[in-house]
Amino acid sequence: MTSVHQLSSLAEVKSLSEQNSYFAVYCYADWLGDCRVALNLYEQAAEGRSLPGHLAFAKYNIEDDGGELASEFGVEAMPAFLFFEGGSPVEINGVARLIGVNPDALESATATLHERATQRQADEA
Repeated sequence: MTSVHQLSSLAEVKSLSEQNSYFAVYCYADWLGDCRVALNLYEQAAEGRSLPGHLAFAKYNIEDDGGELASEFGVEAMPAFLFFEGGSPVEINGVARLIGVNPDALESATATLHERATQRQADEA
């Protein structure tokens, strides 16, 4: 079972990012072959790392909203991975987003998000 939410509107993206201390969203298009490869990598990297209220992972077909999310966050190429902290875009490991299929960078980014979320969860306990 995957821990990646399927979202279909910019409002859903904003809501989930505001409900969690940290949030990652994978932006894709069904017709792009690299996006299918990247989805599998993303789901594997996210598996077991979600922390309710602290870390969530989602995927978003940018064709679902006529380009609203792409415009809002400047997504010009796919696959794209965006990262948020407290509802706002944030740099992870020195980058605000990952573009393309890069398994090592994706694994590192999701691990860093998980570490930060785990620390925040511990700080709030």
